[in-house]
Amino acid sequence: MWRSNGIIDQPTRPNSKATARLARAAALFSAFAFCCAPGAQAQELKRDLRGFSLGMSKDEAARLARSQCSNFGKVSFHGGMRAEEFFASSSEHGKQFSCRFADGSIVNYALTPRTSKVYKLNGVFLSQMTCPELLDFIIEEFKVGEKYSKYHPKPKADRACQGWSWQAGPAYDLKVWLNEPDTSRFNVSLMDNEIVRENEASAAEPEPPTGARPRL
Repeated sequence: MWRSNGIIDQPTRPNSKATARLARAAALFSAFAFCCAPGAQAQELKRDLRGFSLGMSKDEAARLARSQCSNFGKVSFHGGMRAEEFFASSSEHGKQFSCRFADGSIVNYALTPRTSKVYKLNGVFLSQMTCPELLDFIIEEFKVGEKYSKYHPKPKADRACQGWSWQAGPAYDLKVWLNEPDTSRFNVSLMDNEIVRENEASAAEPEPPTGARPRL
């Protein structure tokens, strides 16, 4: 099985041998308890990249970015990188922010304009994995099934292996693809369409009172 090794998740400090043995024992016990517990549910889908999570508020995302990004800022629409989603409720695209890590990885997150929640994540990660290895790694890491669609962000690319797409839930979409022509990088995109729908629904809600005196 493939393990994260800090590619997508936050890197962790090495443990001592004793701590590692205890951790392995605890993991085995947890796995046994999970498998054998009555009515155990399937593992939840992974919904984050390096700690940035779908549904996270604007302030939470900004605090996380300032604590761990080597370079953080808003992505300019004129720079050719922007969230593709256009929100009719506010007549604008979702604002996107970029977090660059010391290891060369990048995570961009996009916010809904009205509810100010993270509805989409895009990540670029370094890896020397082959296509089959990357596919196995993503299936294990994100807890998605082996049923997927081929994803071709660049239809004219020559490589047989380009990418995969999962609609793993009613609102959850996951796409993974190689960063052509630099095959040492791969891209990950997560999106929660329910958060988008909540943002649009909020436009129909009445505005809060402005302090006008009530009519008696």
